[in-house]
Amino acid sequence: MKTRIIKIIILLSAISLIGLLVTQLFWIKNAFKQSEELFDSRVSVAIKQALDEISIIDAPTENHYHCSHRDSNLFVNTHILDSLLKVHFLNHKLDSVFEFSIVKCKGGTELYSKSGVLRERIPSACHTAGLSCIWKPECYNLEVYFPQKQNFILLGLSAWLLFSLVFILIVIFSFTYIVLKLIKQKKISEIKNDFINNMTHEFKTPISTISIASEVLLKTDQKTSISRIAKYSNIIYDENQRLKNLVDKILQIALIEKEDLKLNKIELDLHKLIQETIANLCLEHCTKEVSVNYHFEAKNFMLKADKIHLENVVTNLVNNAYKYSKNSPDIEIFTKNVHSGIVFSVKDKGEGISSEMQKQIFEKFYRVPTGNIHNVKGFGLGLYYVKSIVESHGGTVTVDSVLGEGSTFHVFLPFE
Repeated sequence: MKTRIIKIIILLSAISLIGLLVTQLFWIKNAFKQSEELFDSRVSVAIKQALDEISIIDAPTENHYHCSHRDSNLFVNTHILDSLLKVHFLNHKLDSVFEFSIVKCKGGTELYSKSGVLRERIPSACHTAGLSCIWKPECYNLEVYFPQKQNFILLGLSAWLLFSLVFILIVIFSFTYIVLKLIKQKKISEIKNDFINNMTHEFKTPISTISIASEVLLKTDQKTSISRIAKYSNIIYDENQRLKNLVDKILQIALIEKEDLKLNKIELDLHKLIQETIANLCLEHCTKEVSVNYHFEAKNFMLKADKIHLENVVTNLVNNAYKYSKNSPDIEIFTKNVHSGIVFSVKDKGEGISSEMQKQIFEKFYRVPTGNIHNVKGFGLGLYYVKSIVESHGGTVTVDSVLGEGSTFHVFLPFE
């Protein structure tokens, strides 16, 4: 998929996600507003019903100037009023803490306040109802305030808010996951294309060489010397072996991917295996002067491992040190014993690897950019193979590298 198409898809998805979030927030705001209006409506109805009922219960019996024998400043029974308000609020499913006060319309003088709450502390958003008494010429108001009103409304919406939050999180997670997958797939596609190009180049060279050598042999006659025939026959054989090794490497990776890799573990001398592998490697492939120094400090260097695969591990590590060195490669091999096994390290003084790339070098098909070093061949499978084989032996592989100073690969292998 083209980069431009991926960017457009991500942009449209991001806009859609933002639109969804804005819509959800708008819906939540409207839902809260409607719930608040419904709450206020229920409170008004409940207060009216409570006042209608108290006017019957607490009616005057002695004179028309006072509504009762109590303090002349109060003309309602506040205890009965409190009880009636509670009953009617509960009837309307308003199970929330409330406070009320009775004040004069003119001047706002407070005659009564439940819980000792000062009127100045009661917000203007309180519910007000007139207390009319035909036997009292003055005007009075009942003010009711719900200190936990917002919490009560939010509690009523909690189920919807929770579902909304869960679905929003699912959408955000899905969007993030898809975007990351798209980016990963794009990266894999690029790596795959690089792999195919590298593989084509790797196969093309020996095939071309075999083709040329075969044409020369086809044109030979009885006068052609045996040495000339042997020379081109050896070329064909060597290039055929090279093709075989390339195919074997790809097949080994396929077996690792299928988790069908079978190890033939035998007792072996790690020091001897390293020396013989490097000697054969240099005899076959070294086209420039190379220095290999051994620092074998391990006292116990016998372990059980698959000889062929361990040779390939050493070959890959040393071959990388050789390829990524500019001039005459200077390679050092170290071994040492640790508590439960042995560590061997391959150190070079090449270009080094940046800390960012160190996180990716063991991934399949990944190849470190070579900078000024050109014609570095490979599929990007070497270190992935090394990591897979070492881990199948129960070991680990790590790298220490400083850009411009070289790299050191450490391989730990347990004795058992």
